[in-house]
Amino acid sequence: MPSGCDAVITVLMDLKGRMAWDASLLEVQSLGTHGPDLDEVFYVGVKSPSGLSNRDYVKVRRFKKLEDGSYIVIERSTTHPNYPPRKNFVRAEVLLSGHLIQPVPGNPNACRVTNVSEIDLKGSIPGPVVNFLTTKAPFSWFDAFIRQAKDCSGDLVHCYRTALFRIAMA
Repeated sequence: MPSGCDAVITVLMDLKGRMAWDASLLEVQSLGTHGPDLDEVFYVGVKSPSGLSNRDYVKVRRFKKLEDGSYIVIERSTTHPNYPPRKNFVRAEVLLSGHLIQPVPGNPNACRVTNVSEIDLKGSIPGPVVNFLTTKAPFSWFDAFIRQAKDCSGDLVHCYRTALFRIAMA
């Protein structure tokens, strides 16, 4: 990826800014932290293809910076008393999702990003739509993510300005 680890983790962890570059989102809301490691709990509403109900999630995530400069981010579904399943959404379940962001030796402006996700979208979804969602949608998301991370130096204010500029130009 043509961005350093700090820029990538900044874009990935910034829920508020993500609304500006992630076209799949309808809503994202931080619900606070819990536990001894201050894991972040958040709500996400996601657009589904035409003819399907939109999906939503309540997730908890933890991230850690490793000694070699890598970051690891782990997410899974959880519940929250203020965010029960909502009308007009199907509550999907993230069984496990994670990102490993590793520096490229000798190049501080590049990193390798590995993502693994196991998600149960719930509800009844035709096979061709499942195939689309699992083969095309992740690449669209990563393209937008890469564009945003390229424009981010790890400085959150710069990331916001870049994302807002993209919205204004759209």
